[in-house]
Amino acid sequence: MPVIAAIVISAGKESMWVDELHSSWVVKSAYSEVVERSLQGNQVPLYFYFLKPLVSTVSLVGWADGHSGDFWLRLPSLVAWVISVGVAARWIAHQQSQINPKLTGWAALAVMLLAGWDRINWFYASEARVYAILCAVTLVAWWQIASLWLSCQSPESLGTELGQASNPKTQDSWSGKYHVTTWTLLAALQLGLQPVSILTVVWQWLLLTWICWRAALVGHKCWRAWCVASCILFLIGLYLFVLFQPTWINRSLWASFAGSSDYKTAIGLFPFLPLLFPALVAQPIDQAILFGRQKRTVHQPSTLRTANSTISVGLLIASLAPIATAWMLTYCEIAPIFHRRYVCFCGLPLALLSAWLLSNLKHTSLRWLGLGCSLLWLLYSQGELGLLAKGQIVGVQRNENWKQAVAMISSQANSHDQVWCASNLIEGTDVTYPLIDSDDDYLSFPLRGNYQVIAERSKLIPHALAGDNRTWGQLLGNHFLGQSASPQIAWIVYRGSPENLKNRLRGTARWLNQKELLLESDDVILSFGAICVTKIRLIDPSSKPTSGL
Repeated sequence: MPVIAAIVISAGKESMWVDELHSSWVVKSAYSEVVERSLQGNQVPLYFYFLKPLVSTVSLVGWADGHSGDFWLRLPSLVAWVISVGVAARWIAHQQSQINPKLTGWAALAVMLLAGWDRINWFYASEARVYAILCAVTLVAWWQIASLWLSCQSPESLGTELGQASNPKTQDSWSGKYHVTTWTLLAALQLGLQPVSILTVVWQWLLLTWICWRAALVGHKCWRAWCVASCILFLIGLYLFVLFQPTWINRSLWASFAGSSDYKTAIGLFPFLPLLFPALVAQPIDQAILFGRQKRTVHQPSTLRTANSTISVGLLIASLAPIATAWMLTYCEIAPIFHRRYVCFCGLPLALLSAWLLSNLKHTSLRWLGLGCSLLWLLYSQGELGLLAKGQIVGVQRNENWKQAVAMISSQANSHDQVWCASNLIEGTDVTYPLIDSDDDYLSFPLRGNYQVIAERSKLIPHALAGDNRTWGQLLGNHFLGQSASPQIAWIVYRGSPENLKNRLRGTARWLNQKELLLESDDVILSFGAICVTKIRLIDPSSKPTSGL
């Protein structure tokens, strides 16, 4: 409950960052523009078709006035995260009840603590983006695969789950088709929410193929269901590849934030060590204590031992295989996708794996010690204490305080001022002058969604600054030439450091001077976390009054 309360507070209080502002810009558009705007941000439209009616409804009833709409945009992620943690706890409790019923509650508590103590999960749970929902859908999809996999560990259980093979009349009646059908729908939903989820869909499909092969060995004709599922997913994958072909061609741009494949990046992005190391170290210690005390352990039935090892291997695949695949694709320079955002759906399986290993320890004190070490390690490695000391909850991306920057400009700007947004998006790296309207809208979307500059009850239309110094100068100069008054006051909202903004303004000023336009700056740059704001004046020297003779 304290974790949920902290996430709720951050969802309503902390400023949105640039990715979330893209979501707010998309849902503020007409339905006819959702596809175009979502594709501009390399996102699938399906998530926004779900989010838009929610935002429209709360706005209609007056629940989302001003910036309070931030909470409603983030609410679906919070609900999805709570559901997924509940599903994880329910699943591990169900599995542990069949092996050691006394540890059912402990296993559920452990996975909730491990999942809820990871600060990065707090971020996804309070982000107006698709990732928390994707994690929930992926977890349920793994549940379907696990149900089939556990059923095929012995011919007897396989016959019970997949249909009675001993009865020839029921050879074609495969009760496991329910799981295959459900998984197919969930896999299609995973791809429909985020194409990069193919990293986990492929591994789920491989396990499904193996399960169908096992089922065929005992006489079940299951290949028809497998073929239908495979064809559906192949067609969806082909459609998404065609839809996102421009994004795939420009995938090298992702390297600006997801291109590193060294081990330090892996340790920083994914909490392998705090989650797995205590659980793995505790295993041999547990066995050594048992051996040293010469205790005789009650041997589990072979079916339970098989189920135990199967669950461990399955969780290992679900948590590490997609991450290893993303690393390999990045290392081989096929696509730079080694970033936690692209494999966030491995987080809960990783917590499940740790909780499962710990719950199977024989000694209670060692079990609690391993859990405590993991929690303390998470607390230190994820930096919760340092952030809380600074008055932050999620931190990192939330350092982009667009909300406060826009509020400051709105309090000081006049209705005839200009507003320019230098969002520094990767899509704006190679733009050239003149910007087409769609590029201008997209590159300035942080000031077109939930956060809009309103001066004297009128909205100031933002324009984009992108490209090099020459492009900046052309954009500013062209807009100035269309105005009758001189000088023109312009506010620049810059996503980056004050030093970079100063250098950019100096270079732009030199280019404008060659065109007989002056750019004057107060050299006062206000910082709002990772967002900077400054005020400039564009002056036509010929309009200045000359001194008397």
